[in-house]
Amino acid sequence: MDAITKELATQANQVSCTIQEQVKELMEDALSARTMHNYRSGWREFARFCNDRQVSALPAEPMTVCSYLAELAAAGNKANTLSVKVCAIRMAHLTAKQPDPTGSQEVKLTMKGIRRRIGAKVNHDKPLTLDLLKKVVDTFPDNMTGRRNKAMILIGYAGAFRRSELVSLKVDNLHFEENGTLTITLPRSKTDQEGKGMTKTIPSLGDTQYDPIAALREWLDAAGITEGYIFRKVDIPVAPMVLSLVLGGIMEQSFRQAMTISGGNPKIFFGSVICVTLVALSVLSVLLPFLLPRLKAWREGSRETA
Repeated sequence: MDAITKELATQANQVSCTIQEQVKELMEDALSARTMHNYRSGWREFARFCNDRQVSALPAEPMTVCSYLAELAAAGNKANTLSVKVCAIRMAHLTAKQPDPTGSQEVKLTMKGIRRRIGAKVNHDKPLTLDLLKKVVDTFPDNMTGRRNKAMILIGYAGAFRRSELVSLKVDNLHFEENGTLTITLPRSKTDQEGKGMTKTIPSLGDTQYDPIAALREWLDAAGITEGYIFRKVDIPVAPMVLSLVLGGIMEQSFRQAMTISGGNPKIFFGSVICVTLVALSVLSVLLPFLLPRLKAWREGSRETA
């Protein structure tokens, strides 16, 4: 009987752990990946601020948060950026089940004073007019990259799509109607976090040169795309992509460690012959694609002169 009881208790613990993991995943899915990235970045900056001043970051005192916000405002950060930092601090404290310092009157008054002093105005970019759009399209070359870019900008303009919405479009989201229009179904977007879905109709224009539907058909036919994502990268070298995936995180971590050790002084990258050589090779690898054509033209010109 004792063995059966222990087995049932073990199974119950396993089920409980599984449910806890599922709850954790659901809570993480409540926020977008971009929002979570901003919160993590904001919290790391605040924790670094507290560590440098030897004060507690979790839980943090309201005046510590006020000092942090005042320093960011003095450095020229906008009010909207500071609001994201406040949300990151709040999320960290709520997750750790600690008292939230951002809800205090001191922090609220500090943020209000910052908004009054530096303002919270959002600078909107000027809209892209149809005449400018045609000029942009005319600059695209007559190749695969040009066809893709032409279809992307015309579809994006006609449907007022966000960048994230454009790159997430798949063939299954397209419905070419008999009347010549195109219906695009978005399963999820920034304004539809719960995935209710949204449908947009793209009309066919009389001018085929700037017709978004004709440009999209031309791109799909040229690229041979019948399934999956619509707007894809063209001619991607496999080796650099694999190296970036494998070494990208390691290089970033090493760079951060070097800057931390040196106190933000970039001279640490020129402290030895090996470092100088690696930096020079990196710069040369960036400049070489631009220098080679000029060197080739100079040599040909020298031969003709001789």
